[in-house]
Amino acid sequence: MLYPLDDKRKSGMQTTTGWFVVLLGILWALTVLIPSRRAVTNASETIGAVTVPILVALAGLYFAGVIKSAK
Repeated sequence: MLYPLDDKRKSGMQTTTGWFVVLLGILWALTVLIPSRRAVTNASETIGAVTVPILVALAGLYFAGVIKSAK
């Protein structure tokens, strides 16, 4: 049986992990975007390269509880 304190700890850990994943996704997207601004690249290549980091950041927002509460 879980006690309220255990639920709170689990929720806090999940929120912290979610925000860490959001930060990771944003940094990943920036590392993809900055070099692509210097070199001559297609817009479709840039969009394709940034899609996965954006999805990672959205998954982090879900784990942090931002997307769940935005009904």
